[in-house]
Amino acid sequence: MKAVTDKVFSCWINDVLRYNNSHFSQFNKVLIQDGSSFSVKKSLKNIWPGRFTKISPAAIELHATINLHNGSFEQATITPDTFSERAEMPAVDDLKGYFFLADRGYYSSNFILKLDEAGGYYVLRAKGLKRALVHQAVQGDGKRLVNKKRPQLSQLQTRLPKKQLVDIDIEINGELVRLIAVWSPKEKRHTYLITNLNRQEFSAVEVTHIYRMRWQVELLFN
Repeated sequence: MKAVTDKVFSCWINDVLRYNNSHFSQFNKVLIQDGSSFSVKKSLKNIWPGRFTKISPAAIELHATINLHNGSFEQATITPDTFSERAEMPAVDDLKGYFFLADRGYYSSNFILKLDEAGGYYVLRAKGLKRALVHQAVQGDGKRLVNKKRPQLSQLQTRLPKKQLVDIDIEINGELVRLIAVWSPKEKRHTYLITNLNRQEFSAVEVTHIYRMRWQVELLFN
């Protein structure tokens, strides 16, 4: 089954996502992390407790780490659904030279700063940044949205365009971090991708394309 699954992932990457190893040749590995819940028999609720006790009193969480370089599993674990997703992430020190891609459930300011310090790279969907100070914000057409005064991200949101990406520098725990604002028609609001990829090498558009690679792990759960 593992051999068949690896083959399927390889086909998805090459034929559907058009993934090219040369895009990420500077990274030792490109890892995608995610988790998904599955209900199991109710009588197992004491062994595999679920988060939603009325709907699914017994449930498991499948945590998967996929190596995008070769389209195979790097790691897969099963825990009770009540366990934290972050606890199943690779250790920061083990991600040196790697590129890490994950959804907002894995974001924390402490994690990204430690990962950057350890020599790892990332693109994650961010959350909880409304109070972060914005040092600069540049639209796709080059227009600057921030002058000398440094507004909080919540104050800038109403001025963010819907038809252009905005490349932003925000302050997190005293460090400047790159943030890409992307309008989501489905959610009818801006979402934010946080990264330490150099903007001289990876444009805002390229960062959004890279983040779409994360959907690879969602295909696993479907």
